[in-house]
Amino acid sequence: MLLRKVDDTIGFIHFLLTPIVLGPFIACWISPHIYDDTVYGFVEHGYEGVLEAFRRNFGEGLEREGAAVAVYHRGRPIVDLWGGYADKEANVLWKRNTRTVLFSSTKAISALCVAVLVDRGLLRYEDRLTDFWPEYGLFGKENTTVEDVLTHKAGLPYLDDDIDIADVTDFARIERKIEKAKPVWQPGSASGYHAVTFGFIVDGIIRRVDEKGRDLKTFLKEEIIHPYDLSVDIGVDRREAHRVARVTTPSLWEFLRDCIKNPKLIAMLSIMYARFDEIVWKMRENTKWLLINYVSFFMNFLLLSRL
Repeated sequence: MLLRKVDDTIGFIHFLLTPIVLGPFIACWISPHIYDDTVYGFVEHGYEGVLEAFRRNFGEGLEREGAAVAVYHRGRPIVDLWGGYADKEANVLWKRNTRTVLFSSTKAISALCVAVLVDRGLLRYEDRLTDFWPEYGLFGKENTTVEDVLTHKAGLPYLDDDIDIADVTDFARIERKIEKAKPVWQPGSASGYHAVTFGFIVDGIIRRVDEKGRDLKTFLKEEIIHPYDLSVDIGVDRREAHRVARVTTPSLWEFLRDCIKNPKLIAMLSIMYARFDEIVWKMRENTKWLLINYVSFFMNFLLLSRL
């Protein structure tokens, strides 16, 4: 009876695990045949390869919802493509005017705001932050320059104190945490990605150097977005929320399937999770409310590896 019970248990486990193990392999094989690769828009002659790569993104199941890509050359659009869903669960298709969360692309926009101040002679890239933000210079940060911040050399990829969601709307609170933070390396001596801290530090620079004392969001809107009639924001107006694509994350099934397609993902994940004392781990733990984990990292890695 005992042996039969053990056999039944093993059989039940096999019953549960078989679809999990075999499913991704089957998905890899059938994916080119079951996904819709319909996309919309245009490409100029000579850029058909972009269209085919974008279509494969859907046809091979690499894009689980929707996407868009636009390329300008010398001020003229040469590629403008979109496809898939803005919200698959609600059956809302991606349209030409669908907006999406920019994530770390916001860093380039933030750096552009700093460039405007430099162009106006209000700031230099070699200026020390302590020239206009004296409190920043605590604990070995006194020689940090504006260039160090923009090139991820400030030594603050994470803060000593956790970054809470309340810090996002309370600049005084987050700045106190920045001022008290000890740099992980000597500022200017090395470069390491400042995933979350970058925006808060740049915001502090903008508000202290701008003649009107505006924060980064307001400066961007008044000096760049409105004058050039751009459809981009830091934060989104409630009236525009219906145009924003829904951000989703991959299921375990998709995760396993894509690890089979690209085993390099496993090595990448080991960098994030294997060593608890490393910078990447501490960056993740610094913002527990913001999921910086495999579901956001590995999907981007998978797509970039196709380029």
